[in-house]
Formats: sequence, C-alpha cells, structure tokens
Amino acid sequence: MNCGWLSTAIAALAMAPYAVRVLGWRRGWNNLRTTRGSVKASELTVVIPARNASQSIALLLGDLAAQSQAVAQVIVVDDQSSDRTSKTVEDAINGQPTFEIIASEGVGKKAALITGVGQADTTWVATLDADVRLGPEWSRAMCASIQPSTVLLIGPVRLGPTANFFDALQSLDYAAMMGWAAATAGQGRAEMASGANLVFRRLNYPVAGLRCELASGDDAFALEAVANSHGPSSIHWAHDSAAGVSTPAARSFKAWWQQRIRWGGKARHYRSSSLLFTALIVWTAAAAQLLLLLVWPAAGLQAIALKATVDLAFTRPVARWFTLPAARRPGVWLALILLHPWAIILPGLGSIFQRPTWKGRKI
Repeated sequence: MNCGWLSTAIAALAMAPYAVRVLGWRRGWNNLRTTRGSVKASELTVVIPARNASQSIALLLGDLAAQSQAVAQVIVVDDQSSDRTSKTVEDAINGQPTFEIIASEGVGKKAALITGVGQADTTWVATLDADVRLGPEWSRAMCASIQPSTVLLIGPVRLGPTANFFDALQSLDYAAMMGWAAATAGQGRAEMASGANLVFRRLNYPVAGLRCELASGDDAFALEAVANSHGPSSIHWAHDSAAGVSTPAARSFKAWWQQRIRWGGKARHYRSSSLLFTALIVWTAAAAQLLLLLVWPAAGLQAIALKATVDLAFTRPVARWFTLPAARRPGVWLALILLHPWAIILPGLGSIFQRPTWKGRKI
C-alpha cells in the first residue's frame, strides 16, 4: 500500500507542471469568443510562397477565386520550383487581373514571403501555404476577426482529409498544437502559430525578425518579432471555424520525421522565455513518462494515465471545434496517448544529429 501511494505521488509530482500548463490552456480556450471587426476583404492581399506546388496550387487559387468576399490581390511567389508550378499557376489564373505570379528575389520560403509582401499595397496581407484549402467564407471570416489592436492574426489550421489511421493520429496531435496557439493568444501571450494561415498588418510585417539566416521558422520567428516589437497583446486568434484552412498530413513516416526534426531544429533558436518554458515542460513530461516506465512501471503507467486525463480535457473540445472525425475514435486517442512521448523525445534528439530536407532542399 505504501509503495502504491508512493508511486502515485511520484507520478503526480512528475506530471504536475504539465497539468498546470495544459489546464491553463483549457481555460484560455474556453474563454475564446468570435469577434466581428470592420475590416473588409478588399483591404487584404494574399501572398502564397510556392515551391514545387504544381499538385496543389491550382486548387487553392480556385478556392480564392470562389470567396464570397473577393480579396484585393493574390500574389503567388515562385521559390525556384523545379516542377510545373509556374505553368500551373498561369493556367489557373487565366487572365484574372487580381491574380499574379512573380519570381522570388531570394532563396527559401522566407525570401519568397518578403518578396510577396513587398509587392502588396493593401493595409493587410495574408500568408498561406501553397497546399492549403479554403472554404468560401475564409476571407470574410479572417478579416472580421481583425481587431483594432491587431498586428498579427493567427488563423485556424486543421489536418485533413484523414484517409487512414496515421492521418487521424496526426490530426489530433496538430489540433492540440492549434489549441495551444489559440489559448495562449487569447490570454495575451501567444506562443505558437502556423505559417499556413496568418494575417499581418502590412506595414508591420517583421522582415528583419524572420531571421532569414535560418531556413525554417517563418511562423515562430514572426510571432516572436511581432510580440517583441508591438507587445504580445497585438497578436490575436481568429476564433471562427470559417476562417480555418485545411492542409494534408504527412503522407509517410519519413515525411513526418522530416517535419518534426525541422520543428525541433528551429526550437533551439527560440528567444521567448514563455515558449522555451512550455517546450521544457512538454519535453520533461514526455521524458518522465518513459523514465518511470523503465525504472518503476507502476509509477510510469500512472503518469501516463494522469497526462492522458489532462490531454483529453484540453484536446477533445478543440478537436470537436475543428470537426475532426478522429475525435470520435477511441482507438486513435489511445494510440496517441501511448505514442506521444516518443513523438516528442525522438524527433527532438534527431534534430540534433540530422539536417532535415524540405521541398528538395537541405535546411
């Protein structure tokens, strides 16, 4: 009995910092509300950096052409594609005067973003990944979510469609990250965003803050730069499902691994104390579960159960808001609970020893 109490106490102590952090996100998520601002889509330019995107870019351009509120301009920036991206875009544009494609003035996604934003002349500029899909109300909902104090607006991103079990696992994991982004933005201390769906006040686009000497991290470093220059309260979340975009999950374990070590590699360059503290808490919780399983299995299983309880309390309402089919599959939740510590620890270690590849480039 004493050993049982001791193992429970050790498990609870190991998971306590994580539980406090995640339950704080749950409170932040529950307090989010849809806003209705006065910005119109005609004040928005969309910039799409594209490299080897011939399989997806035409679909996105079709979605943008079908918006209920037309944006002022759509600028596709070709980042030295080696496929038919430029020809595909030219065919999709088909003479539409507000759509254009230009060549990047540098190499890499950040250079493409800077090139595109430099060509815009509207008050607001949205940056989208070339493989996302949009609903017809995206421009209206994103613009309506802009508040008077907004400098950077974080848009919702969901992984989908989910064709298999691996996709479903990724969709829930990514929903948790989006919930983290939303909750912390709502609490005035944004820690995370996805570059797949962002809106910036054009004159405040953080060109210098993107840290172009690093190939990855256009989203994280933009977030840090805006928070440092204009205060974290200038970063908001678009809490409107119509403002969301969908993007494909990694199609293979190899692609997922490359994605995660890319994320792990940029984490070494974060300067935000809040973000670094969160990363430390998440990594420590994952390591504690695995270590306890090794040295004291009873305590390890209790730690997993405690973390799972906290994760479900936070992630389930987020997954429902994103209308993820995986949210209704207990087997996916169970697999994610058991695999998540490994998904944190192993790519983090891998990022130390391996340079990831993205779009055919070592970064």
